Amino acid sequence: METTLSEFLECVPELPENVKYVASERFKSPTTGEPLEWEIRPLSNAESERIKVQCQKEATKKGRLNQARFTKLYNDTVMVECTVFPDLRNGQLQDKFGVKSADPVELLGKMLCLPGEYNGYLEKVTEVNGFVVNQYEEAAEEAKND
Repeated sequence: METTLSEFLECVPELPENVKYVASERFKSPTTGEPLEWEIRPLSNAESERIKVQCQKEATKKGRLNQARFTKLYNDTVMVECTVFPDLRNGQLQDKFGVKSADPVELLGKMLCLPGEYNGYLEKVTEVNGFVVNQYEEAAEEAKND
């Protein structure tokens, strides 16, 4: 089937929706006892590029990019920018978790204090933004099943 330009001109691309995700089983509703859901939104490509440029500047010293620092800064910033709820910039929430710097990255680290929770949230945010998570593991599983 051949695609035509008119099809692109006529179609209206679907906008990605926000995703609800239980980032930690430790946060439970006081009324229902159910785990609380976080809301994650996808970034636009322009937002992602702006974050990359900002993080590259912060991770560069004397003209040399520290790749590990860049990756950490980028991942942390993306997780914060994608988090719709809870509001990681909320002063009351920061006070509850003892965040003195008003840094939403610090709050995220204190809320998802277990390494597995933090990494799981990063994987979910990555997935919401259209990246294939564990693509090599999935490919290996497919190869085993063939």
